[in-house]
Amino acid sequence: MMRLIYRAGDLIVRYKRVALMVAVVALLAEATRVTWRGKTGDFGPVIDAVNRLAAGEPLYVGNETGPTYPYSPLYALLLQPLGMLPDPAIRFLWYLLTWLFVAGSWSLTARILYDRERSDAAVPKGYWFLAVAPVSYFAYYNALNGQPTPLMMFLVILSYYLDRQGRQWLAGIALAASMLIKPFPVIVLGFCLLRRRWLTILSTAVASCVFLILPVLRFKEHYVEVLNRWMQVNRQQQTIYDISDWGHQSISSFWYRAFGRHHPPPFLTDPADPVFWFVWLSIAALVVVTVLTTLAAARTGRQQDEHAAFALYLLCWALLPPTSWKHYYILLLFPCALLAKIALSNEAGGKASMRVLGALVVGLILLHTDLPGVKHTFYELSTCVFMGLLVFGLLAVLVAKSFMAQPSPSLVRATRHGSLDGEAQGSAPRRTS
Repeated sequence: MMRLIYRAGDLIVRYKRVALMVAVVALLAEATRVTWRGKTGDFGPVIDAVNRLAAGEPLYVGNETGPTYPYSPLYALLLQPLGMLPDPAIRFLWYLLTWLFVAGSWSLTARILYDRERSDAAVPKGYWFLAVAPVSYFAYYNALNGQPTPLMMFLVILSYYLDRQGRQWLAGIALAASMLIKPFPVIVLGFCLLRRRWLTILSTAVASCVFLILPVLRFKEHYVEVLNRWMQVNRQQQTIYDISDWGHQSISSFWYRAFGRHHPPPFLTDPADPVFWFVWLSIAALVVVTVLTTLAAARTGRQQDEHAAFALYLLCWALLPPTSWKHYYILLLFPCALLAKIALSNEAGGKASMRVLGALVVGLILLHTDLPGVKHTFYELSTCVFMGLLVFGLLAVLVAKSFMAQPSPSLVRATRHGSLDGEAQGSAPRRTS
């Protein structure tokens, strides 16, 4: 198996120019096909919002009959220049931009994991194959449906990269920009808080306030009404979906399907329902493990442990929202890249990482099973949830093992004092008679 992976890595490196040209041609052809198909996917509400802004119509409309534009006013204003293009051109351009965000995320992740700022840092053979294969379908699905999740993920990984470079003010701006689209990346502030990244937190807060205020320049005295409509639309967004629907791949939806609950929200509101406790206890367990792993990574001081802790926050982003969809699992990109690095190293956990990556590929194959009578079956079994939990569990265990291998602080102090005492005794002058 490893020989095949190394062989694939050799071919990619040897013929990288040819591979790049083939990828670009295939990407342009697929973008043309998607545009010609005429379906806008989940990007349709964004195109409608851009067109409404250009026509001077209200940005937010009711979504009782289906999805509508749910993102922030500033996000729509930033995309407003796209309104100068015909709708098919907007769809074509956004398809290409989505792949650009995904490629940028892979590139940034490689820089983080392999310290690519150093001239002698090289990505090992087989890394790109292992890092890309387990999340390839999720990347394609996001591009096909025009989802903003790849953009948000890119901004969060960029924030982590900038923070590690000591540019914490820029890191905060990038994190605030990701929260500008949807609020889910706010969970990454927990990582910043536990790692005491105070400047990043302050920058995020300041930038978020600025981003929230800026649209007043466009909407003027109507901005308060726009904000109220934005919040109203998002509240309605939680009432049009059945959490037990096969498309939802969250911890909450798993338990709702497991207990056979098939009803629309509001959900998680009845303590008398056993599902209520299973869901909240599961969420609490993931949060506690994430916090403990972050603290353990801070104690070990190993970069790989810090990367693993950061990866857990991305996985929580996919697992915890009640109406998490399968396209959220593009967030496996950073965790899978980390597992690919571990699998190709001589460190502990290499074999386990390789097995988990193989299991994820099998999971993608199962999700593509379209035989009569079993369509959507593997989604109903919460395959994406188990893929996320498998990666989550392995990374948490690896950090825990690293933490347990560290000597206790008391032993370190005793050893340090003992060596100092020995040096003092050895350097004491001898008495002469």
